[in-house]
Amino acid sequence: MRLFLGLALSALAGVGQAQTVIGCFTDSPATQVASLGLIPEPWEDHTRTFANGAIRATLVDTIEPVCCGQYLVLTTEDPDEGPQCWIVADTGFGFAAIGFDRITAADDPTTGLGLTVPVGRLPTGLEIDPVWSDLLVTVNRADKTVTAVAQ
Repeated sequence: MRLFLGLALSALAGVGQAQTVIGCFTDSPATQVASLGLIPEPWEDHTRTFANGAIRATLVDTIEPVCCGQYLVLTTEDPDEGPQCWIVADTGFGFAAIGFDRITAADDPTTGLGLTVPVGRLPTGLEIDPVWSDLLVTVNRADKTVTAVAQ
């Protein structure tokens, strides 16, 4: 049933639809995915820095549910408030796959760092290959916000 629900929900993410962004330090059960033990080995292949090292992106894989166990975790260091952390997910679940090595970045002084993140979602039905699309993730360190929108 969980697999079916995950497949159904992952198919609902349409173009322009906001994705889930959760603070790592909240009481939400979803924050379990920020565990370092869930970073696939080798770690150096699944963590990258952007904006001269000010923003770190990490791939986290919870393995289950099979349909949607990969998450993008973003961290920054705020000089006044300390570490900032966000989990980017697909409408409540993770993604079937994240093309971590294909993430591209563009810095915009007015909106912040824009990351184009290839993500795979499992379609409904019996298909097992993910359907790929881009997710635009914006990290605005000035506002201390992260947004994610399906492209």
